[in-house]
Amino acid sequence: MSRYDITPRDPRYTVVVGWDGPMRTYFAHVKDPSLDEEEEMVLWVGGLFDEVKTVTELAKAIARYADLSFDMVATLLVDRLKGE
Repeated sequence: MSRYDITPRDPRYTVVVGWDGPMRTYFAHVKDPSLDEEEEMVLWVGGLFDEVKTVTELAKAIARYADLSFDMVATLLVDRLKGE
């Protein structure tokens, strides 16, 4: 499993992306730490088996909050290859 902090569009958010090999999915978490703990998770994708199959799907899911750089796309693709 990989996990990376990436730069958000809006600095109030924290954005994490990665590859979960056992779940066979890319994932992303977007949090707003200024909110209560119960409400701080703004977006969570990839929590289900085989949910986010491609980096393109991941990029679309987080587009409102962050962009995936070319280097991050490459890193995530390699992580998936190593994790299968």
